[in-house]
Amino acid sequence: MGRASGRKNLPRAPQVTPDSPEGREIGMSARQDPAGSPIPGLTGNIVNYETPRQKVPAPESLPEHRGMMAHGVPPEDTTTEERAQAERGEHAAHQPPTPPKAASGAPRPSPVPVYLVEPQGGGKTYLTASPRHITVPANTGADPARICGRNPRRKRIGLLNEDTATNIRFGVSPADIGNGGGALLPWPTNSYTWLDTQDELFAVTVSSTLSVLMSVIEVFEQEL
Repeated sequence: MGRASGRKNLPRAPQVTPDSPEGREIGMSARQDPAGSPIPGLTGNIVNYETPRQKVPAPESLPEHRGMMAHGVPPEDTTTEERAQAERGEHAAHQPPTPPKAASGAPRPSPVPVYLVEPQGGGKTYLTASPRHITVPANTGADPARICGRNPRRKRIGLLNEDTATNIRFGVSPADIGNGGGALLPWPTNSYTWLDTQDELFAVTVSSTLSVLMSVIEVFEQEL
């Protein structure tokens, strides 16, 4: 059997005419035919009829896992490439890579309480006293008497009013004992009043005319 016999057996495509449904679908008209067009002057405009495009039948895509690669894996609706594109996103190729995060350092140890103690050794010290007496003036007409000055080595100081009728007022500054201010050192007291202070002290009597004697004992810490 030759080629001619084989070609004759093939089905022929239907002829498309302007009056057929196929021709109307593609926009054919009898007026486009120069031989039978009722429009005068339409001659020489002979064009080929549009050929209808035939769809090529495409076979169904093969499953992603098939043959020896199946191993009981159920079929997926999408392929690995489609899933990868969906995970990357539309602009995944243009996105810069995420910078790596610095690893956190080792945890800091818990604080341990430390107690500072005085080291052994050092210079040795001893206590010494400075007994004396001063005259305390009246509260008018004269400046207050200075009992003691500032001394960081002084441990304490003792005060005794030696008078038998007049009280004494004392403070850390002349302004403190003005106008009846300051602390009272009464005359009936027969023992020393001890103060733990390293600041200066001033004193006046409560009388406007009489001055009295005051005994003072300062205790110091001296180094050997």
